[in-house]
Amino acid sequence: MAHPSILGLLVNYKWPILAAALVAYVVSTCVYRRFFHPLASVPGPFLPAVTKFYQSYYNCRYYLQVEKLHQQYGPIVRITPNEVHLTDPANYEKINHVGTKYAKSLNYYNATCVPNSTFGTGPNDVHRIRRGALNPMFSRQKVLDLEGIVQDKARKVCARMQTGIDNNEPVDLHHAFRAVSVDVISDFAFGECYDFLDKDDIGAKFFTMAHGIGPALWAFQQFPSLQSLALKTPPWMAPYLSKPLGYVTGMQMECVRQIEGVKANIEQGKSLGRQNIFTTLLDEENKPDAYQIPTTWQLKDEAYSVLVAAADTTGNAMTVAAFNVLNNGDIYRKLVAELEAAFPDLNADLPFVELEKLPYLTGVIKEGLRLSFGVIGRLPRVVPAPGATFNDHFLPSGTIVSMSSWMMHRDTSVFGPDPMKFAPERWTGSIDEVRRLDANMVPFGRGTRQCVGMPLAYAELYVTLGSLFRRFPKGLKVWRTTEEIMQDYEDFFSSYHPDSSKQEWFRAYVEKSG
Repeated sequence: MAHPSILGLLVNYKWPILAAALVAYVVSTCVYRRFFHPLASVPGPFLPAVTKFYQSYYNCRYYLQVEKLHQQYGPIVRITPNEVHLTDPANYEKINHVGTKYAKSLNYYNATCVPNSTFGTGPNDVHRIRRGALNPMFSRQKVLDLEGIVQDKARKVCARMQTGIDNNEPVDLHHAFRAVSVDVISDFAFGECYDFLDKDDIGAKFFTMAHGIGPALWAFQQFPSLQSLALKTPPWMAPYLSKPLGYVTGMQMECVRQIEGVKANIEQGKSLGRQNIFTTLLDEENKPDAYQIPTTWQLKDEAYSVLVAAADTTGNAMTVAAFNVLNNGDIYRKLVAELEAAFPDLNADLPFVELEKLPYLTGVIKEGLRLSFGVIGRLPRVVPAPGATFNDHFLPSGTIVSMSSWMMHRDTSVFGPDPMKFAPERWTGSIDEVRRLDANMVPFGRGTRQCVGMPLAYAELYVTLGSLFRRFPKGLKVWRTTEEIMQDYEDFFSSYHPDSSKQEWFRAYVEKSG
């Protein structure tokens, strides 16, 4: 009779024992992380020191909470159990210099779903090989050789603006500017332009997909174990399980289609008249010795990363710049006066190399880049052996350390007491003053991991904005969009304006008299 009694005891006390064990585990973990962890001396509140759920609570607004923590605790703050965030600009250079040994944190970057891309590569030695294969296609000389592609897209933006004026309708520049970047990169990358600037919706469906990826990336960052399971979902099923997951798999399949198309053209001996990014990556000649031709599934990550990068970062910088020009009559007049003096012919193409010499236009573009932030949140890096000291705190090897453009671009000691003010004049002072400001400018990152597409982005910014404001020297106005909308961001790696503002995307119009 004793045996059943023992079983009864086990059944009766099993769950309390398990619950007690779980509580003991949680308590001991919290005590260790807060008081005995190597980062225990780094300033910060209790919760982010013991659990990642603290950042999960703030979700895509965590970058704002991180700023508040710095205001309370100083230039170094512990923001997750194994991650420290910094604000001192000198630390940015320390981490991101050319030849840096600080690798990207795969815990963070794997969530972008592009592990085989140059962008998503963690180890520095692998990144060096992949970046070496890409660099020639994004060099300044290559961009100048293919400037005609950018000029063509700028003309189309101006044509859409003129059509809107003729029809007395506001023109959706929010999507038009983004369409410039995607039309350029699709032509540049695949030899097959998406031609969004010729479509009625200006590619709005595509940009909804690109934007919709954001929530999935955030979920994968918070819960990495979900990612491998989610990405095994058949593409046809993914949209039914989760709209963001459907966007991710939809983008992946689009990239596979593009790569297969490039391969088919190569196999069929079709000539494009020029090399594009992916014919170059598939060509074994003139590659680093360790470079191996990627498979379609590997290359789709590279395609995914260049398309998503083009979908918002440069387009958002154009949007921020153009909105602020039209929202301030003095800026509009000064910019137009400079453009008219440099280019008397109203309808001529404006060469990139001439546009970038204009100081006030350069100031407008710099402010557009500064206040659109590029990647608005943190960019985590792994501290290499044997560790490093930041702000008098030693961080052991393997610690994640990060900084953000949101704080670098809004540093009041550099940009004054009102850093959100759009002021092109900041950039028209002495060379020393411009260098001082530039030290805090990181819209493309910096050093070895700096965005490979930066030369192309600058060409798009100068040519598109220069052409628009030379072609329409007066009369353009902002349609309904407010400054509050333009300064409100969600962090889905790139900075996005919230969905609640989608009915007020930046549009421009000319008010008809009478």
